Amino acid sequence: MIRVQFRDPNFRAKIREKSRLGAQPAFRLLYADDEPSARKNLESAGFEVISLRPYDFSKWQGRAKTARATALKDYPNVHAAGKTYEFSSGLWSELKEHLQELFHGRCAYCEASFESVAFGDVEHYRPKAEVTGEPTHPGYYWLAYEPANYLPSCQRCNQEAKRNYFPINGTRASKPEDDLNLEDPLLFNPYQHDYFEYISYVPSRGKNGIEPTAGKAIGKSATGQKSIEIYNLDREPLVRERRKIQGSIRAILKEALSNEDQQRLNDLLIGCLSGTEEFSTAVATEIDHYYKTMGLGSPFPSHIKLGA
Repeated sequence: MIRVQFRDPNFRAKIREKSRLGAQPAFRLLYADDEPSARKNLESAGFEVISLRPYDFSKWQGRAKTARATALKDYPNVHAAGKTYEFSSGLWSELKEHLQELFHGRCAYCEASFESVAFGDVEHYRPKAEVTGEPTHPGYYWLAYEPANYLPSCQRCNQEAKRNYFPINGTRASKPEDDLNLEDPLLFNPYQHDYFEYISYVPSRGKNGIEPTAGKAIGKSATGQKSIEIYNLDREPLVRERRKIQGSIRAILKEALSNEDQQRLNDLLIGCLSGTEEFSTAVATEIDHYYKTMGLGSPFPSHIKLGA
């Protein structure tokens, strides 16, 4: 997956799920180039569009600015007293579906599709209320309402794996005045990094045939290795699903190349680079490996370095 750009939502829709009996109307924020595109995207996702209007994101930002000012004033004292500070979680919850749409319904960490099996979380990349392993750190409370700190995550990556871990090299910021640029995070950030620069996956075939470790993650740097560990990217269900989809992709490649189906091949490449393919980096690794073993060279642009 290439890095994702956060875009301010510019439409507010009132929708209802077509497939769910008795579904109640709900509101969601979204980004689209124009109103017809917004309507088409919602309808193709299975929603009845009750109303659709332009949305001024500065309204959300204004409420976030007020909540941040309150946190800057109150949080340090509440934290020092050993009490739990009540953040305005409703603010980031309003952006959940928008974030999921930006990431094509995929978890920002493991690239699995979660919309059909879980509601998903809005995950704070820099944890807002504490940092595991540093008991005196108050958390990055001043970033609690910063959209650039929000990522859509499956519950297993967020609640079971990452939680409040945030390992770094460099100098840790512990208050709003500190310079975040002095930190060197050891967890990749999809807003800043291309996934494939840090992590690759074992392809389904090796020198001796079927590769038993297919689907396992490979860290290509210290950041990649630490990300695999903290996000628990090698948990067995993920490895199993990646291995399964790699095998399917290999069969598709064989057929498409045999039939000279360039459109199908191009769609696969675009899906990997955009993140619309589930487990897109593992799929891209499989495609790259297959092409190279066939003596065709990588089909990806030269700046994309796949493999370990």
